[in-house]
Amino acid sequence: MKAALADNNTTDGTLISAINALVEQAAAAAQPQPGAMGAQAGGAATGRQYNFELEKVEQQVQQLQQQIASLTVTATSEQDVGKTVLALRHVNPRMEGLVGELPDDVPQGLAEAVKSKFPMREALESAVQAALFQLLDELLQAADTPFHVHDTSEKGYLTNPMAKVDFTLTSGRQVLWSSVIGFYEVKANLSDSDKYKAAVGQLMTRAQVLFKQQPERAHMLGAVIGGDALEVFFIQRASNQTISSGKLDLSGADGATMLLRL
Repeated sequence: MKAALADNNTTDGTLISAINALVEQAAAAAQPQPGAMGAQAGGAATGRQYNFELEKVEQQVQQLQQQIASLTVTATSEQDVGKTVLALRHVNPRMEGLVGELPDDVPQGLAEAVKSKFPMREALESAVQAALFQLLDELLQAADTPFHVHDTSEKGYLTNPMAKVDFTLTSGRQVLWSSVIGFYEVKANLSDSDKYKAAVGQLMTRAQVLFKQQPERAHMLGAVIGGDALEVFFIQRASNQTISSGKLDLSGADGATMLLRL
């Protein structure tokens, strides 16, 4: 683990040293202490307590390992992942059969809400995120579904393993890996090639973690969204085949409609 951290030149050395020290302490604590096995043999209660403490330490070690792994992910690697995904994906602009079609009775107010907020070509990422969160919340309320959208970029995010995603869509109100439906990554705009690739890389990375946390999950629907455009991704576990809408301009009907279909 130390070797892995040493290769990450973008991470603060003080933080690395602190985590390494915690890992060493936890690993040492996980080893049987002198007399521990004898005490375990001396009574069932003592044995259960020993096993409980051991499990607790093992969980701490696992959490620290996950933190270390997250520290080794750099913007460059996310861009590389995104570049690969974009090169290999199959583009289906309509996403027929993959994204739900709009019902005939979509309230006019929702369509107007999209037009009034987007595109946001010169806005900061925080402004795009705020406008998008408000819009998605309105859409979900209007659709009367059990789904909820959460801003998990800085707080209320997923843990064990930790994942700070801009927006997490869940079934129910709790933000748990078991309740995740999909993810949306947000950037100020998608015309910036590096940010675009990084957003796609982040989305793919989160999808792979979701597949591990939900072993029965066959696919995930997610999106990268900027103030100027969006792209929807249908990521499959088994075939390693990703289908996307391609980048859709939010000033056009296709982009605005796709945002409503999400």
